[in-house]
Amino acid sequence: LGVKGNIVSGVEYDVSLPRGEVIFPGANLNYLNTANAKAALNTAVDANGKPVCASPSPKGCVPLDIFQIGAITPAQVNFIKAAGYEQSNVVQEIATGAVTADLGKYHVKLPPATHGLAVALGAEYRSDSLKYRPDDNVRTGNLGGFGGPRPAIEGKIGVHELFAEMRLPILEDKVGAKNLAVSAAGRLTDYSTSGRV
Repeated sequence: LGVKGNIVSGVEYDVSLPRGEVIFPGANLNYLNTANAKAALNTAVDANGKPVCASPSPKGCVPLDIFQIGAITPAQVNFIKAAGYEQSNVVQEIATGAVTADLGKYHVKLPPATHGLAVALGAEYRSDSLKYRPDDNVRTGNLGGFGGPRPAIEGKIGVHELFAEMRLPILEDKVGAKNLAVSAAGRLTDYSTSGRV
């Protein structure tokens, strides 16, 4: 979103309000549910001599014997496998306003130059925010081989800026000086996290 135009002859304004968002969903499938695997391996024997999950154990626990070749059943696999889901949202919002002026139109120039003094003044606000939302398996590190817990995080950085630029031609189209000019620029920045620079 933006708008620009002329204030008076030689003086222009430009205002813009861009916004961008990146959404990154993640699905981590077929990992080991470490909590369920521990419960499935912690077995006892019931009154009939059959292996059962020792108490306390999660609902639906299926005892697991990893020392039998080819003996892991689909029910055991379903109990110890897990998926983890996560989503990150990154948002950038910018508000910028600038005024540029060609003061040569008002005869603000040096005699040896064709063009006059040009200036630009402006201000900008920019914010960058991040929100990371994992499910319980990702947040608690319950996915075996996934790399540990990933806690939810959320944060934002805001930046206020003022800027100014100028260019003053000294010589133009002269012998030995096709274009000689002096220019300067400055920017004052204030971060919400670290302050003014």
